[in-house]
Amino acid sequence: MGQDAAVPGRQAAPTARAERRVGLARAWARGRSAVSRHPGWWLVAAAVATAILWFSHMPSLLLHAQFYADDGSWYQRAYSQGPLSSLPHPAAGYFVTLQRLAASASLALP
Repeated sequence: MGQDAAVPGRQAAPTARAERRVGLARAWARGRSAVSRHPGWWLVAAAVATAILWFSHMPSLLLHAQFYADDGSWYQRAYSQGPLSSLPHPAAGYFVTLQRLAASASLALP
C-alpha cells in the first residue's frame, strides 16, 4: 500500500497534467455549448465554401449558361405558349415538374 490514492477517504493531490486536462475539458465544454445552440452552422459554412470554390473554378457555368440536351425545345415552347401550358407534357416519358418550374421561374428574368 505505497499509494495514497488507495487509502479510503484520502484524495491524492492532482498533478499538473490532470489539472491541464480538466481545464481543457471545461474550455471545450464552454465552446461546445456555444456551438450547440446552432448545430447546423458547419453545414452552411461548408455549402458556402463549396459554392465559392465551385464558382472560382467554373464561373462560365453561371455567367454563360447553356441549355442541356433537349431543354432548348421545351424552353422555346414555354416561352411562346406560356409555362403552364407546356408543363404537363412529359419528356421521354417522365414528368420533370421541378426542373420545368425552375425554368418557368427563370422566364421572368431578363
